[in-house]
Amino acid sequence: MGAAIASAAAQFAALVLCLRRLSSKQTVLHWKLFDFHIDWPIIREIFSVGFAVYVRNLMSSVAILVFTKVVFTYGVDFAAGCNVGKFTMYFVNFFIQGVANGYLPLASFTYGAKDYQRLWDAIVWNLKVLTGYSLIAIGLVALFAPAFVSVFTTGQAAQSYGAQYLKAYNWSLPVYSIYYIFTITLQAAGKGRESMILSLFRQGIIYVPLLLLLSRTLGETGVFYAQPGADWITVLTAVILSRSLIREIFMGKEKQKRASFAGESHV
Repeated sequence: MGAAIASAAAQFAALVLCLRRLSSKQTVLHWKLFDFHIDWPIIREIFSVGFAVYVRNLMSSVAILVFTKVVFTYGVDFAAGCNVGKFTMYFVNFFIQGVANGYLPLASFTYGAKDYQRLWDAIVWNLKVLTGYSLIAIGLVALFAPAFVSVFTTGQAAQSYGAQYLKAYNWSLPVYSIYYIFTITLQAAGKGRESMILSLFRQGIIYVPLLLLLSRTLGETGVFYAQPGADWITVLTAVILSRSLIREIFMGKEKQKRASFAGESHV
C-alpha cells in the first residue's frame, strides 16, 4: 500500500511540476489550458512515434508478468534471485536507454532536415560509446555479480540465482545498444511500424514464447538465457528492418560529402 501511494504521489508531483513549468513565461514553449486545436499532420507524427513507445512499454509489462509466473514455479528463492538479478541489470541498461533517448530528438531533427552527415556521425558515435560501455559492464558484472546482488538480498540461495542470472544476461549486452540505436533511428525517421515490430519482438513475440519453451526444456538454465536469446534474434531482425534506412542515411551522407567537396574545389 505504501509503495503504491508513493508511486502515485511521485507521478502527481511530476505532473504538477510539468504543468507549472509549461505555464511559465520563462520558457520558449508556452502552454495554455484552453488553447487547443486539432492538427492532424502533427497528431499523426506524434502517434507514429509514440505508439511504438507505448507498445514497447506495454509488452515489457506483459513480459514481466509472464516472467514472474514462470520463475515462481522453481521456488521462492529462485524467483527472488531472478527478480533481483533482472532489476539489478537495470542499473546497467538504463545508461544505454538514457543515451538512446537523448539521441532521439537529435536523430528526429537531423533526419527531418536531411542532414545525413550529422545523423550518420551520431549513429556511429552512439554505437562506439555504448558498445565500449557494454564491454566494460560485461567485465564488471562477470567479476562482481555476487556483490551486486548482495546489495539487494541477503539470502544465500537468492544471491546465487541472482548472480547466475546476471552472468547469463551478459550475453545480451554486446547487442543491446545496437537494438536500441536502430529502434530509435527507425522512430526518428517516422518508421513507426518497423520500430513497433522490434519492440514486440524483444518483449513479446520472441521473448515470451522463448521463455516458456526454454524453461520447459532446460529448466532454470532456460530462464537465465531466454532474454539473451530474444535479444540476439531481435538484433538480427533490426538489421534487416533498418537496412534500407541505414543505406539511405549512408548514401545521403556520401552525396552531401561529394557536393561539399565539389563546392570547396570550385572555390
